[in-house]
Amino acid sequence: MANKNIASMNLFIVLFILLASFAAMITTAYAREPYTIISMDEVAQRLNKPKVHILDVNVLELWEKHHLPGAVHVDSPDLTRFLPIDKTALIIFYCAGPMCSMAPAAAREAAMLGYRNIYVMEDGIQGWVMAGKPVEGAKTGKP
Repeated sequence: MANKNIASMNLFIVLFILLASFAAMITTAYAREPYTIISMDEVAQRLNKPKVHILDVNVLELWEKHHLPGAVHVDSPDLTRFLPIDKTALIIFYCAGPMCSMAPAAAREAAMLGYRNIYVMEDGIQGWVMAGKPVEGAKTGKP
């Protein structure tokens, strides 16, 4: 009986160490991202502010349907065409939603180009629309 308790305790310790190691790996992986996650409410507060650049990396069909007011559509693989000259300017990327990887990829590319004030709105245009936030596009009748 004592051997079973010791074996159970050892198994518990091993599992605890493995889980702690896994949590540390995940935390480290996220800590290495060169961008910060930004909420929709924070983005809404920054719309149309000077030195704030909102870049939509969605496909053209989604962009035309609806996009954030004042956002610029990145319609070329040459991201440098859309980035501000000022590398300290605040840049917000977004794409379709949390499962979309285009905004994080663009944010990483901007970081490699020397930009450091980079954000990603994970909720994307889907979350933005579902939250009832203002949009532009063909569906809204706005430019």
